[in-house]
Amino acid sequence: MDLCRRLGIGLLLSMVCVSDFAQRNAEKPLFTFACLSDIHNQQGMIRTDVDKIRLRTSFVNSLSMIGNSERIDALVLGGDFMSDVTLSREQWLRTRDLMAEATKMAFPKDATQRPVIYVTGNHDYEVANFDMLPKEYNAGDFYSFPMMEQTGILRREDCFWEMAYNGEGRDSVPVLAAYHYKIGGFDFVVQNCGKHFFGSAWDYRDSEEASRWVERKLHEIDPKGTKTVFYLNHLPLPDSRGATVGKTLVPCRATSIIEDALRKHRGLVYIYGHDHSSRKIKSFITDSVAQRVTRYGETGPHSVFMGSMRYNSLDVNASPGVDDSPIVQGLIVRVYKKRIVLEIRNFGKWGELSGKAVSTVIAKDLVPYTIDRLR
Repeated sequence: MDLCRRLGIGLLLSMVCVSDFAQRNAEKPLFTFACLSDIHNQQGMIRTDVDKIRLRTSFVNSLSMIGNSERIDALVLGGDFMSDVTLSREQWLRTRDLMAEATKMAFPKDATQRPVIYVTGNHDYEVANFDMLPKEYNAGDFYSFPMMEQTGILRREDCFWEMAYNGEGRDSVPVLAAYHYKIGGFDFVVQNCGKHFFGSAWDYRDSEEASRWVERKLHEIDPKGTKTVFYLNHLPLPDSRGATVGKTLVPCRATSIIEDALRKHRGLVYIYGHDHSSRKIKSFITDSVAQRVTRYGETGPHSVFMGSMRYNSLDVNASPGVDDSPIVQGLIVRVYKKRIVLEIRNFGKWGELSGKAVSTVIAKDLVPYTIDRLR
């Protein structure tokens, strides 16, 4: 009798586990978005006749692959849209137009809305005058077009503008330093590379004023600190897991303000790009998303790297210029009722890759990372 009872209980538990597994697999996400970063349309791709400008192939291919395999509700572009060249305003406008048109490929063909968030990266301002002042125009402006059209007009209380210095005798330039969108019922708080990056692409610090605005906005939308909130910044925090030394926000007052603010929001997910060197360390993800996930405290928020459209070349110890890296990775975020699943997709090659600088093996299917939702 005891044996029968034990067998019965075991069978029941087995059935419950199988049922739970099947239910989780069958469950549809409440919201799905894709993140692609560090596109780096650059050099000969964009410094050419306006009618010959082209986008980085890995970016276009990744958008197409997302559109063919996912049903996303939103798209996040993590910054560094252009770099390594000085562009005329006409060349920049044409590149921006091509990017806006290309993003449509990532969405279902029957989508009635195609919201895209553009996070300004450290290299985006420089193409107006390749890291010199004065800038001829604000090359980090992706709000007036296409984000205003694709995602919506920001209310005054949902955006923070600051003035960037533009050289002696020149008027200061307004830059969108931080903003907040609600998309599909979920909050996205974005901190752009702001006024310090306008002056130099290598000045890795946000302003204290923008950081304070983010702090207040997070408290406004999540006063209890338990809501699912997505915070986007081109750069990671200094102690991010797997981060390359020198590729993070620098320790300073503005960084401390953000660190302190984020820890008060346990359900927050910090998503960043920028760190795609791969020359001395494997900044790409080889087998598990956990390699680039950081949890702050036992009950604190998480941060995750969104991958890169242009990891530095495996074969040379320098940037690959107009050539694509064989490794191309992007992040898919699926929000369910009780969990958030972070999945890194390989949009480039996988398997054994060898080069002079780095040799590695990349799994075809990278192990996802799951975060329990607090509410």
